[in-house]
Amino acid sequence: SQVYRSIQWLYDNAEALDFDRENIFVGGHSAGGHLTAMMLCAQWPKLRTDLPVNLVKGGIALSGLFDLDPISKSPFLNVDLKLSPDDVKKLSPALMPPSHPATLILSVGALESSEFHRQSDLLEKAWQGKIVTSRIPAPERNHLTVCNALADPSHAIFKANLALMDR
Repeated sequence: SQVYRSIQWLYDNAEALDFDRENIFVGGHSAGGHLTAMMLCAQWPKLRTDLPVNLVKGGIALSGLFDLDPISKSPFLNVDLKLSPDDVKKLSPALMPPSHPATLILSVGALESSEFHRQSDLLEKAWQGKIVTSRIPAPERNHLTVCNALADPSHAIFKANLALMDR
């Protein structure tokens, strides 16, 4: 709910912040990738009637978590999160449709565990035909170093992210 409120705040304050509120993009890594996908599922007009359904135009999710079922079954993680089976259904973007056509860039470091690759594969398949997804390879990157690609103008992730927002 904090992310929903922050994006609404940005939309409302775009003029004062000197940016185009019709071009809001989101991005995140790991749990932030999860939040990115959730913003593409958001039913904005149901949250506030004056918000457009396509408030978020697109996003980039690096090594995102899109299916929370494995996390709910991991005692060392779920001890704090306390995800119930119902929570998993409500909070797993791979189990829900995106709210509108948009573009999502997905990337997972080649050196990451198979679970992170599975997560992106699952979301890409679930959203096929509903949203444009681009899968950007990240060779020689792991769960932490995949983020460094966003600061490297020669990396495909950097270029894809720039192209996403420059459409």
